[in-house]
Amino acid sequence: MGIDKSNIRFVIHYNLPKSIESFYQEIGRGGRDGLPTETILFYNVQDLITLRSFAEESGQREINIEKLNRMQEYAEAQVCRRRILLNYFGETSECSCGNCDVCKNPPQHFDGSILVQKALSAIKRCNEEIGFTIAVDVLKGNFSPAVIAKGYDKIKTFASGRDVPANDWRTYLLQMLQMGYIEIAYNEDNHLKVTPLGEDILYGRKQAQLSVIVREDLRVTKRKRKHIMEEQIAGTAPDEELLFEKLRALRKTIAEEIGKPAYIVLSDKSLHALASEKPTNLFLFGNTYGIGEHKKTQFGERFVDLICNHLRVNRSPEPVSSIQNQAMDEDTATMSYINPGLSYMDRQKQLYSKAYAPWTEEEEKDLLLYYQQGKTIAELVEIFQRNAGAIRSRLRKLDCIM
Repeated sequence: MGIDKSNIRFVIHYNLPKSIESFYQEIGRGGRDGLPTETILFYNVQDLITLRSFAEESGQREINIEKLNRMQEYAEAQVCRRRILLNYFGETSECSCGNCDVCKNPPQHFDGSILVQKALSAIKRCNEEIGFTIAVDVLKGNFSPAVIAKGYDKIKTFASGRDVPANDWRTYLLQMLQMGYIEIAYNEDNHLKVTPLGEDILYGRKQAQLSVIVREDLRVTKRKRKHIMEEQIAGTAPDEELLFEKLRALRKTIAEEIGKPAYIVLSDKSLHALASEKPTNLFLFGNTYGIGEHKKTQFGERFVDLICNHLRVNRSPEPVSSIQNQAMDEDTATMSYINPGLSYMDRQKQLYSKAYAPWTEEEEKDLLLYYQQGKTIAELVEIFQRNAGAIRSRLRKLDCIM
């Protein structure tokens, strides 16, 4: 994955990676601009069969099979996936992330003993010489060529699960594999075998719990997105989100004009910073995340005009520029001119008199008061003589913003 872009929003795995190391490196390509990214992993039993075959033939069989087993455990987990990743790499966390699919939709269980018994009985009556596909065909009562050729349509459990959708049967069989009721004989053409634990379920000595299958209706998801868009148009969405959409539309227009991708103009993180800080002059615009002198000169006027129009205010004065011009006239440019050759830290210290200075209790109280009075980030920058990042960081510490 030789991808050198910072604004990747989705990383999709169409099949199972061979190890957690590979998976972690690949999902790490997303969100390098600091904004949220969604990762989706599609997982199928055939992936396991293929990867296990590769591992068996590799020069480091035991190591590669163990890594594959850990990847399988991750894909089948019913606990916070972030905690699994942290634990794998030697870190621990006392709380769940609240962002992964398991945290957002904790699995619910039901007594699936009858379903499991039907599946196990079908496997047994087929002499444990079938794989997942034929097992589903037998349970559903499908007269496929393989079923007819082997005479499986004559067994007692043929079509015993016709009331359950085929996709659900595949999911239930995967759950049975995960819980140890069946196993795959990789050296016997990938046939399914009933384990001793599975026999306890089959003969009624124990009960089996299955997870409820939850599938989101894509039509409902589409309606939800449409409703959110309608809210934004109607003005019920937060002001910051509305401004962000306007900024994104302007970025698209500029990108089309110069024939470049939108992220070349400004990154999503820069747009979010603009929507949050709402700079009303070029000086403040140029000190927003990801915006340097070139982008300020090339795009600043249009973005600042849009922000001012959105806020229905006039442009604020350019404090640093005016000081620099005056200093030049008085031949004291060294006091205010920002030397482009300086380090970032030194440049910040020249721009803001309090840059990198420790916050005092009095300053924190004043910051909290001004923020509660409705001062913007840009106004707080001017008051406290610290950059916007420092202001936001302190506000987060004071639990004012997320």
